[in-house]
Amino acid sequence: MTLLIFFIRQLDIRSCDVTDDGIEGLFGQCKSIDELIIFGTEVTPKGVELALRNLPLLKILGHWKVMEALGEMKKKDLEKNICPKYALVELRLLKDNDSPLASGALCMTASLCPFVTHVELNSLARVTDSELLGLKALESLSKLTFCCNIDDQCRITFDGGLAPLLLSRGNSLKTLELEALPIPVRLGIIVKCCPNLKFLALNCEYSTSTWQEETEADNTFTKQTETDMVLNQLEELRVSRIGRLFRAPEPPMKELLLVLTTTLETLAFGNCDSITDNFLRQFYQLDSLKGLKQLEFLKCNKVTKVGIDLFLKDESSLEKLGVYECDSVSEEDILDWQERAKNLNWDLEVEDSEEY
Repeated sequence: MTLLIFFIRQLDIRSCDVTDDGIEGLFGQCKSIDELIIFGTEVTPKGVELALRNLPLLKILGHWKVMEALGEMKKKDLEKNICPKYALVELRLLKDNDSPLASGALCMTASLCPFVTHVELNSLARVTDSELLGLKALESLSKLTFCCNIDDQCRITFDGGLAPLLLSRGNSLKTLELEALPIPVRLGIIVKCCPNLKFLALNCEYSTSTWQEETEADNTFTKQTETDMVLNQLEELRVSRIGRLFRAPEPPMKELLLVLTTTLETLAFGNCDSITDNFLRQFYQLDSLKGLKQLEFLKCNKVTKVGIDLFLKDESSLEKLGVYECDSVSEEDILDWQERAKNLNWDLEVEDSEEY
């Protein structure tokens, strides 16, 4: 048993009766741990510090107070005139309370953990533009996730925080998720800054300016060409209008679809009144959609069976169709698609009840 414990790599003890003493007890037998999940335990920032300092291979540490613990560690290290680095590849700021982060916390965290590739910010009430720019130090950043809780007061802006960060680190990003982000996002800037994205999820407010106006207004960009504004590697695009803002602008879907290429495999729309049968009729023959394997609609109440039928032909590459809570699509429509797929031996799964 001792030998098995010694070679443990992942340890998930969330919601278990574990304290700082329990974390300290790991060190003698489990030096090989690279993933430790301790949400919902009695472990304090002191225990987080113990884990970081004594588990040299630790890459993922799941706890509410990781950033706070790193900040305290930095202070202690400065007093001792030492500057150790940690192997973490994932940083999460979770909603614990609405108190702002200590000044320079994200910048300090980035300096201590230079190998971080994934940052997830789930408590934007605690982050300012200046704090966000501290992430510019992460040269290997490949996944960036923002999620604003419904009761959060978002303190970041696009022009002062998100755009400069993307300008600095967007080229390395493979995944960008903006979930329930209540700030006007300029999608032309995102496309220009993040040309290597493979996954893009947008559930936010959208700027009403055109993409040409956006990029021309920003003197950090040169004159745009058609080839500049293409996402050559994008495999999955999820676009929705932020649900809590009833009158929020619709996403600029026509412009978005025109920057896609044949790498696209999954396309999902949510809460978009601009998605109509006429819209689908204009775009279903785009080269970028010919390799589409998964197509989803959530609360797109103006699309009907007529528009969706355009994608259900013998030559279609579609493998999954999801239609969720769309008022103009009936249960009979779903049954018809399922029956047609069965009769024609299509490798097609049709769903109408699944969380988006």
